[in-house]
Amino acid sequence: MSDLRPQRRALLLGGEQHELLFSLAAVDEVQSSLNLPIFDAIRAIFAVAEGKVTEKGLEILAGVLAALLRTNGEPGATALGVIRQLKPETLTGTALQVAALFTEDAPEADDEDDDDDEDDEDAAKESSSAVNVARLLYTCTSVLRLSEADVWEMTLRKIYLLIDEHLIANGKKKETDIDSVEMFAG
Repeated sequence: MSDLRPQRRALLLGGEQHELLFSLAAVDEVQSSLNLPIFDAIRAIFAVAEGKVTEKGLEILAGVLAALLRTNGEPGATALGVIRQLKPETLTGTALQVAALFTEDAPEADDEDDDDDEDDEDAAKESSSAVNVARLLYTCTSVLRLSEADVWEMTLRKIYLLIDEHLIANGKKKETDIDSVEMFAG
């Protein structure tokens, strides 16, 4: 599947199949409804997927699932409704599916092998920050001249790929210097 043409992926919840995409709208909905940076929410979901189930982790998983459902055609979805559909025997599997869904739609990590401790500290700070949705929306609509409706439906990976290509095409970056994730961290 092309990063420029992401597809919705199936997730089984409460015996019902849902087709989901972790779009910019979903990221914004998660950050707004949970008042939590998206990367922190995903870390909590990975913990649940590893069997480290806490009340807070369960709340975050349910909140993220509800946000995903709301931004994928189910406007009435609530965290409480999701909790009622989660089954203990499938909880870790569901958490793993949600984490994988985000990972597949998120920007790719930088592949450079730097031993610089400052870069590691910056990466740790960046990954615990919120995605600056307003800046991404502004850049995509004002600089790239995309429609707002289209931008809300794009994945973070697609947005960052388009911005990186714009920067390369305009001589702002070399292909090997791409790291727009830093540019748009909250």
